[in-house]
Amino acid sequence: MPNPTESPNLSVMLPPAADYSDTGVVLPVKIVFAEWVRLGQNFCAAANTLQWFVGDWAAFGQTRFAPDTSLRTEKELLDEPDRDCGHLERFAQANHLEYGTLRNYAWVSRRLAHATRVASLSWTHHRAVASLPLREQRKWLTIAQAQTLSVADLRARIRADQITESEDESTPIKLPDTMPPMQLLAWLKAQPEDWWSPAVREHWRETLRPLAEFWQTL
Repeated sequence: MPNPTESPNLSVMLPPAADYSDTGVVLPVKIVFAEWVRLGQNFCAAANTLQWFVGDWAAFGQTRFAPDTSLRTEKELLDEPDRDCGHLERFAQANHLEYGTLRNYAWVSRRLAHATRVASLSWTHHRAVASLPLREQRKWLTIAQAQTLSVADLRARIRADQITESEDESTPIKLPDTMPPMQLLAWLKAQPEDWWSPAVREHWRETLRPLAEFWQTL
């Protein structure tokens, strides 16, 4: 079975004199500018496509091999561990991959149907609208495509729109005053499900994102 952490065969994408390994590529010194640009476009397109491929693969596995213990014997559960709960996490651990990344890819793929996805926009653009209802997803992806919005600009426009809607409905987001991190975490966990509107979820994703990014550097 191939190791998913090994590099795929990229020879069809690279110039003949290029050398590559699992950790990078060395391009020939004599490469011309137009070829360098073409390679960059191909690399970026491949990276974007692979995020969708991995997400669709992971989402398929979560659905196709979801546990149904009521119909299976204890021996079947032991003989086919991947059919039991936690198969994606075990796959990530066995292949030294980040489970959270795989789960995130799968979530975006489940949230955005193939018919909703826009090929000219990045996977990250789609991640920015994944928590929204279908109609809002299509609306913002259309706007992002027509106005060539960056991911940051798209997120900012969505946040501004949600704040405006909240003000129009006279239901502003009520946020706690400054508090210690663990107390804030406990406060967030204590909020009822109906408190977590799309606007509130997006607000806290953006608020906590810098903390998550800092944690990854530790």
